Amino acid sequence: MPFTVDWFSHNIPNWNLWLADLKGREGVCFLEVGAFEGRASVWILENILTHPASRMTCCDLWSGAIQGTYADSGEQVEARFDENLRPFAGRFDKLKGRSYEVLAALVRDGRRFDGVYIDGNHYGPEVLRDGVLAFTLLNPGGILIFDDYHWRMPIVRVYPGEAIDAFLHVLRHEITVVAKGSQVAIRKNEA
Repeated sequence: MPFTVDWFSHNIPNWNLWLADLKGREGVCFLEVGAFEGRASVWILENILTHPASRMTCCDLWSGAIQGTYADSGEQVEARFDENLRPFAGRFDKLKGRSYEVLAALVRDGRRFDGVYIDGNHYGPEVLRDGVLAFTLLNPGGILIFDDYHWRMPIVRVYPGEAIDAFLHVLRHEITVVAKGSQVAIRKNEA
């Protein structure tokens, strides 16, 4: 099943820079919150997690209506994700559920990640919750990328950018801002 939309490819030049130190390294773990059809997942697996001992974890709800104007149901999107990721069987974990529940379970399990991409729920409080939980899971020196910093939709009262700004302010002594544009990338400071 082919991808039906491309909301990711324009980010590739930045990601090549931001993730360069993870490329090809042994044992790198990367978490994606909001995997949709798997376009970013496939790119990460093909271009960054190239060592056989590296692993991807993808989290999404894949249920019900998709936020915004996208017409397909979560179930249709999940079927495309499964098909698009089929060539990478054994190299990734698929975790289905609400991001805050999945991330909290990963924290309880003591999981750690070298990179995290947050592109799930676009409601500010959820973005902030995902960011805080993801930061807990992030190894020192790891990179966290927020998507949709400038995203706006009338039905949402608190935008992702507001939540990301709150995250950046509160954790300003524990992070280094790598980039701030349509996406925001931060690096967790070494202890």
